[in-house]
Amino acid sequence: ERQRNVVVIAGAGTGKTKTIIDRAVELLAPSAPDAVPVPIQRMAAITFTRRAAGELRFRLRERLLRELEHAARSDAARSRQLRDALGTVDAAFIGTI
Repeated sequence: ERQRNVVVIAGAGTGKTKTIIDRAVELLAPSAPDAVPVPIQRMAAITFTRRAAGELRFRLRERLLRELEHAARSDAARSRQLRDALGTVDAAFIGTI
């Protein structure tokens, strides 16, 4: 679902971070060729602790790098989107309230 915001509420170890990372990567560099990417500066990921925010930013960067490695072989447009996201990942709001 690209047309709505998402809130993830769950206990420890249930995959919250993975879900958020999966969604962020899909928004930043869509796998569907007709989908429009969302600029990372338009995203906000809000967590309850600074540690969780740091972990989220770290894991997002790691995932973008892995996706870029795979896309570089077969999808030039997605590779460009992933490189753009990597270059601006520090501009994303990933923090606490």
